[in-house]
Amino acid sequence: LELRAAEGTRPVIRLLDWYSNRPDALNIRAVQEDCAPHERPRIVLDGLLVAGRGINVTGPMGAVVVRHSTLVPGWSLEPECEPHSPEEPSIVLDRTTACLQIEHSILGTIEVIGDEVSEDPLDIHLRDSILDATGHDREALSAPDCRHAHAVLHVHRTTVIGEVHTHAVEIAENSVFTGRLNVARRGIGCLRYSAVPAGSRTPRRHRCTAVRPLFASVRYGTPWYGQLADRGPEEIRRGADDGAEMGAFHDLYRPQREDGLRARLAEYTPAGADAGIFFVT
Repeated sequence: LELRAAEGTRPVIRLLDWYSNRPDALNIRAVQEDCAPHERPRIVLDGLLVAGRGINVTGPMGAVVVRHSTLVPGWSLEPECEPHSPEEPSIVLDRTTACLQIEHSILGTIEVIGDEVSEDPLDIHLRDSILDATGHDREALSAPDCRHAHAVLHVHRTTVIGEVHTHAVEIAENSVFTGRLNVARRGIGCLRYSAVPAGSRTPRRHRCTAVRPLFASVRYGTPWYGQLADRGPEEIRRGADDGAEMGAFHDLYRPQREDGLRARLAEYTPAGADAGIFFVT
């Protein structure tokens, strides 16, 4: 099943609290237990904005793909862009087999509920996205009661605002973690070219930094949301494996474009004139 926005549109799914005694989340539920793994259902959300509540996934799912979509962190915004429910998750994986794939999206906390004894860890893939717990000291990925999520994390070019508590990290590259990253199984996987706070418990690292990132804004709904500040540390602004910035805006290649523009300005600016660069949102 695929729910995809038409070209040039941005449909909004606003989930309302009509009943106080009933769940109002967007529920994705698979009921057939005896299907083979390759026959399990797959759902894709493409180009949507979901507000008001989160998404609950249960049952024997194959994959849940969220692509070019926004699951509003904190469910919705107050007048000053403050989150309405900052501690509520955007996605709950509740006793499911789903492989969660997040691509070019913004979302709030991911919560994993499962049987850690009889079930394998879930795979969670984050690419070119912002995972926002609405606070550096809140859990961006965890199980209830701040336990380790029974999941294996794959992170590429992603900004994570908040703490991560997970079973394992297979790969994390060109990414920024603003809160501590706590991994239960540290004998597998690796982190490369990423910013990880001091005090994190991780697998082996390659070319990572503990320098704290400086953002123009970390409040969803503001123009500079999730973007690194122009005067931030160079270890992060140019710290990716290809010299670009770490995090969700890696593929803009701002450092390379800035260097190219400065070179052209130095070459073509008339004598006696000054030229400067002003970045737009």
